Amino acid sequence: MSVSRSQLNKLRGEFLLMKENDPGLKPNFSALARETGISRQTIAKIWNDPIAPSKPRQKRKSKFDPYYEAIRDKFENNAVTMMGIFKYFQAKYPEVFTSYNSFKSYVHANKLLEARQIKHKAQCRYETPPGDEVQVDWKESMKFTLKNGEEIVFNIFTAVFGYSRYVKLIYSRTKTTEDFLRCMTELLRSTGGLPKKFKTDNMSAIVDASGRRKRKYPVIRQFEKDIDTPINLCKVLNPQSKGKVESANRFIQWLEPYQGELNSEEELMETIALINRQINQESSRTTGVPRNVLMKTEKEHLRPLTRIPLLESYLKDVDTQTVPSTLLVSYQGHGYSVPKKFIGKRVKLIRSGDEVQIYYNNELICTHPVSEKPMNYRPSDYTEGLKDSISRQKDESEEDYEDRIRRKARESMEMMDRLGGKNR
Repeated sequence: MSVSRSQLNKLRGEFLLMKENDPGLKPNFSALARETGISRQTIAKIWNDPIAPSKPRQKRKSKFDPYYEAIRDKFENNAVTMMGIFKYFQAKYPEVFTSYNSFKSYVHANKLLEARQIKHKAQCRYETPPGDEVQVDWKESMKFTLKNGEEIVFNIFTAVFGYSRYVKLIYSRTKTTEDFLRCMTELLRSTGGLPKKFKTDNMSAIVDASGRRKRKYPVIRQFEKDIDTPINLCKVLNPQSKGKVESANRFIQWLEPYQGELNSEEELMETIALINRQINQESSRTTGVPRNVLMKTEKEHLRPLTRIPLLESYLKDVDTQTVPSTLLVSYQGHGYSVPKKFIGKRVKLIRSGDEVQIYYNNELICTHPVSEKPMNYRPSDYTEGLKDSISRQKDESEEDYEDRIRRKARESMEMMDRLGGKNR
């Protein structure tokens, strides 16, 4: 028979009254045990010290306890949301972080939010039928620190389909007019259809603000004609009219827990793609249905995309090549490396400003500054490639092997730089 805390407290009160009214009286512990179901030893202990505090209840163990310190560290960053932290750990430990509600309860039980003040802004929204509208925007001048301390400044082009809330995130180092057209082309190719209209703000990639009135650039107006779809501009200082894409930009905070944990720009782009997949697997707060499920319905209402060659004409200096075993693809007579996993794959090279951007299946896989050197290897690409030709020695630890590979890569790349300098 289990004994409740209220029963024990009642017994303490009765014993206190007995001792006050008749200090010489002593109860029959055995009779009380039979009557109450409380053990004789417990009754005797309470009689001897009725005001002694109860033994504190043991804290229940949680499956999240082994990760407490890591979770607390992520909460020190005020820019990251609870859902962003949950998604970060779910990607790393999917067998443990299975329920967001359980994680939220653990966070509140351990008071991990006490030092944080998250401000919520009200935003008006409106509904559109499937295939009617796509809202686009930039998440600008983001900063990400790699594990080696290098800081990358970049932008993310965000698109949200109005009916399904399906989200598309596209990484971009810069946000020029050419970048906007590239991202729009990639968006259309990836979804395979056209909405009735696009909506965005008066971004500098679209409008010329040099005069008294803002006007769309001629290339943007021509792009609208070619896709037969208007790009409508919001009223100035009225972001609510594109509230769906403004709301979607909060998902970028899911990237914050990865700060200082990634090794390269390639890993950063892969992580953004991972987050994008997670977003579309989630149910929208408004519809209650996963975005990728509703997107199937929305696609049925998109107009067919029939002018792909015309769209690609907006991408200047496009060159398609098969990646050789050297990992170097050629642009204007100079080699630029790609990751080893793309050997034998067809990739596209696009000149954007002072960069060469390399794409696979319309996904940006790496960028290089335009260079006069004959061979331009990224350290991560070259190091990974060397592992195929330099094997690990019998008694060599994994750490020593990695150090030897990195040292060999550094020496070889320095030699190539010197030879390249002599040939120029």
